[in-house]
Amino acid sequence: MLLTLKTYGLDIANKFLVTSNVKILTDVEYCCFVVMSNSREIEIKNIDHLGIVAGIIDSIGLVEIINELIGQEPGEKISPGHVVKAMILNGLGFVSSPLYMFSEFFQDKPCEHLIGKGVKAEYLNDDKLGRVMDKLFMKGLTKIFLAISSQVIREFNISFILATNILDEKSLSNDNILSEYKAQQSCERGFGFLKDPLFFADSIFLKSPERIEAMAMIMGLCLLVYT
Repeated sequence: MLLTLKTYGLDIANKFLVTSNVKILTDVEYCCFVVMSNSREIEIKNIDHLGIVAGIIDSIGLVEIINELIGQEPGEKISPGHVVKAMILNGLGFVSSPLYMFSEFFQDKPCEHLIGKGVKAEYLNDDKLGRVMDKLFMKGLTKIFLAISSQVIREFNISFILATNILDEKSLSNDNILSEYKAQQSCERGFGFLKDPLFFADSIFLKSPERIEAMAMIMGLCLLVYT
């Protein structure tokens, strides 16, 4: 198995090394990991940058937060949290595809290692995705997003400071400082990928306004992980 990871640690790479009796060859310059086993059959799957994305999602604990908030049904093959994780991976894979073709995105991906143990591409069908989006909406999209955002702040010790040399609050209030910051072209360029035609474009054609709102929240989670 050949795994290519960019600017990420060996701890994430080792997540994917599940075969016993393996030899690992590393290339420091390109961070490539080649796994050689005694088996004659070698399966090669390309994860591109998705290993990094999966590692960040796991660090946040996003799957556990969503499962705790909206619950799991007995006997379901894939949990809601893992479905949302898969949707974020798809969104940050920068490949546009409608929901009914969603599972095809993961056909050549190591789903168990990227998404979760026992997960198969065929579990990610449009019916399952739609039901999860319905549950997200019913629970409260703002509540879910705030819970995940709060965990990101705690996990990564994030603080956000805006500074100015204009000290007179009458001349420039706190609200005006924030408005001026948001108006900067650099911000627009930094978050411009949300408007990219390849970013979830076909997925917007959903069956209900509630699912469209849920998709928008998931796009926000993509931005949270991306930044």
